[in-house]
Amino acid sequence: MWRRAQIWPHWRTCQKIARIILNTIREEITALNQNFGLDALLVVSVETCGEANVFYDSETKQITICTEFEDHLRGLYESVSA
Repeated sequence: MWRRAQIWPHWRTCQKIARIILNTIREEITALNQNFGLDALLVVSVETCGEANVFYDSETKQITICTEFEDHLRGLYESVSA
């Protein structure tokens, strides 16, 4: 049985990581907005897709970043920085 004291430190760590990821995505979107002028609103979402990928739907004007893509990018980074 998990006690609150055991879960609490992990919850704080997860919350910090989620905040870092969210801030990073916001910074990237801000940078894109400064570099590209778009005629319509572009929706960016992060979803579980079952594969490491990023999709653009031209009908809905939406970019979907798959959560699995993060592991893929981390692997690429680790392979070039090793």
